[in-house]
Amino acid sequence: MTYEEVKAAFGEFTRDERQRFLEEVGMGLCQEMVSDSEFMARMMPRCMEMMGQMPQAMRQRMQEWMGAAAEGKKS
Repeated sequence: MTYEEVKAAFGEFTRDERQRFLEEVGMGLCQEMVSDSEFMARMMPRCMEMMGQMPQAMRQRMQEWMGAAAEGKKS
């Protein structure tokens, strides 16, 4: 499939199908992407913009999760 075909198919997914896709495929893609420093440098402004649009409660929860993950790595 081409990128355009995949994008179109994803756009036709139901909310549950998109969530399932992210749960089953997204983590592997995420791990691959975060290991690419050039990609992360390009994405960081978008990520920060997206975080700025999240409700405060969600941002707080993400900060807590990231803090716990960072502490776990130190051990």
